[in-house]
Amino acid sequence: MFEQNTKEQVEGKLLILNILKQNNGSLNEDSLIYELLNNYEINYFLLFQYLYELNEADFVNRNDNIVTLLSIGETTLELLSDKIPKKPSSSLKSFSHYSTPTATGYIEEKNGRYIVNLTLHQDDEIRFHLTLDYGDKNKANSILEKWLSEPGGLFLAIKKDVDNWMTP
Repeated sequence: MFEQNTKEQVEGKLLILNILKQNNGSLNEDSLIYELLNNYEINYFLLFQYLYELNEADFVNRNDNIVTLLSIGETTLELLSDKIPKKPSSSLKSFSHYSTPTATGYIEEKNGRYIVNLTLHQDDEIRFHLTLDYGDKNKANSILEKWLSEPGGLFLAIKKDVDNWMTP
């Protein structure tokens, strides 16, 4: 489909595997794609081809918009770690040094609403704070669980929306 050499293919696939590994082995597909397109020189169509091929070869699992690094992918990444492109992703780099995300839980208001507070800290300072208001206790709980297990997805999605909003 595209003219490309083997080295570029290997580097592109290793880059995907490496980003997954740096995000605890799992990442929302939209966040992964956003990360790669905004911080690396990678072709949009080749990116999807790489994801497809990695999934078919059982290096990753793509399920319900979540991409998960499988053991063979992790082993391959370790064996070929010297082939990973050296240019670090700026947002991945900046996101990876945040402490564990915190969520203070939800607060039930008198009117049956649930307030959820989500926070990321860096060097004992709040770098990202979001307060959400939901009318459903289950939704509030789901947001908390998702935030604690995968804060990068929401963080990058909001960053992307803000960047788009700022573009004239």
